Amino acid sequence: MRSELILKFEFEASHSLAGYETPHSHLWKLEIAVGGQVISGKIVDMMEMRIHVEQLILGLKATYLNENPSVGEAVQKAPTCETLGQFLGIEIQNILASKFRSDNPSIHLVSTYVTLCTVEGLEIGGVKLFV
Repeated sequence: MRSELILKFEFEASHSLAGYETPHSHLWKLEIAVGGQVISGKIVDMMEMRIHVEQLILGLKATYLNENPSVGEAVQKAPTCETLGQFLGIEIQNILASKFRSDNPSIHLVSTYVTLCTVEGLEIGGVKLFV
């Protein structure tokens, strides 16, 4: 039987696209799916995984993504759901490898789903990236 753990996060950050928009804020939603064999009743310690991803997101909260040095050139150039999803996917894969794979060698990131919302939370659209 295949299992996936789904974790959801939110953060507010601003961006502008292609130089034709003035910087503006959005609520960004992140949903990740982590797969793997269930060992001792779980794929991964959910609360510990949340702590690591929240630490990653902390570097994005209340920042202007176009000038945030932690996200890399692709996101700075075009901070979209696609580029942010790729950045977060790579970072989460690194977290899984360094923090959790020794306890569960089968653990892997299945997907990242980044949704762009108005500051009030109305979803505009999103992109799901599969690893």
